[in-house]
Amino acid sequence: MKILTEELDLVAEHEADLDVAALWVAVEEAVPRTAVAGAVATVEALVPEDDGSAEAAMREKPGLRYNAVRPFLSLLGESDALGAAPAGRRILKAVRRLPALSRRRVKDRLLLSREVDAELVPAMWKRAVFTGAKLPQGAVDRDAYVVCVLEQLHRALNRRDVFASPSNRWADPRARLLDGPRWEAMRADVLAGLSLAEDAEERLAQLTRGLDAAWRQMADRLEEAGADAKVEIVVPEGGGRARLSVDKLGAVGEPESLTWLKATTEAMLPGIDLPDLLFEVHSWTGFLDAFGRVSERRPAWRACSSPWSRCWWRRAATSA
Repeated sequence: MKILTEELDLVAEHEADLDVAALWVAVEEAVPRTAVAGAVATVEALVPEDDGSAEAAMREKPGLRYNAVRPFLSLLGESDALGAAPAGRRILKAVRRLPALSRRRVKDRLLLSREVDAELVPAMWKRAVFTGAKLPQGAVDRDAYVVCVLEQLHRALNRRDVFASPSNRWADPRARLLDGPRWEAMRADVLAGLSLAEDAEERLAQLTRGLDAAWRQMADRLEEAGADAKVEIVVPEGGGRARLSVDKLGAVGEPESLTWLKATTEAMLPGIDLPDLLFEVHSWTGFLDAFGRVSERRPAWRACSSPWSRCWWRRAATSA
C-alpha cells in the first residue's frame, strides 16, 4: 500500500498518465501479486463490512436471546403501568407492538421494514435487524428487532423518558412537581429562592445559547491545536454517539503546596499507639469507666494499675 501511494503521488505530481503495467512492476518488486491478493482477502475476512464495527457484530448475539424475553413480552407491552414523557412516546409505542410481534409466525408471514420503526434502530443494530444472512430483501429479523427495542426501553427508563407507576425508582420525576393553584401560590418564593426572575422559556434559551457557545469555542480551540490537541471528539464511522477521547492526557503531578501539606500534617501527628492514646484520654476523662460487662465483673482496665499489667493490656488492645 505504501508503494502504491508513492507511485500515485508521483503520477499526480508530474501530471503524467497512469501506467498500470509500470505500477504493478513497482509493486511486484516488493511482494508478488499473489501475496497482495491473499492479503486483501485476509483483510476482507477480518474487517466487518459497511458500518459493522466489532460492536455491531456483537449485537447479532444478543438478538439470539429472543426466546429468553418472549414469555414476558405480552405482560410488558399490555401493561398500563408504563407511561412516557414526550421524548419517550415513540419508544413506548414500539413496546406496545411487541406482543403482536411475539405472536406472529414470521416463517409464514415475513416482517417487513415498513412495519417497524426504523428510527429506533441505532447504527450498531442495523446489520443484525435489517441485513441478516438469511433475510430476504426488505425483510426484518423479528427477534433482533424485539431485543433492540427492549434495549432502547431500558435506556429510556434510565433517562426517565419512559416511567412506571406506581414505582419509587422508575417513577415519573415530574409527578412530584407543583402544578395549578399550588404552584401559583409558591411561584414567587421558589423563583426568588433560585434567583430566577425571567420566564422559563427565556431562561432555557439563555442556557442553550451558553452551551452552544461553549461547544463552538471548544471546536475552534481543537481546530487551532490540530494534531497537538490533547483531547479529540471521536465519531463512529457508521454513525452513533460521539465521545470525548482523552487518551493523550498525561497524569498531573502533585503541586509543591500539596507535598508540603502532607509532610507538615504527618509531622504534626503524635507518634503514639492507639492503646496509649486510649489510656491518655481515659486519664483526662475517665470515659472507660462508662463501659461494663454483662456479668457485672470489674472491667479489665481497672486492674491495670501496675506497669506490667498496663503493658499486658496495651499488647492485648493492640492485637485486638
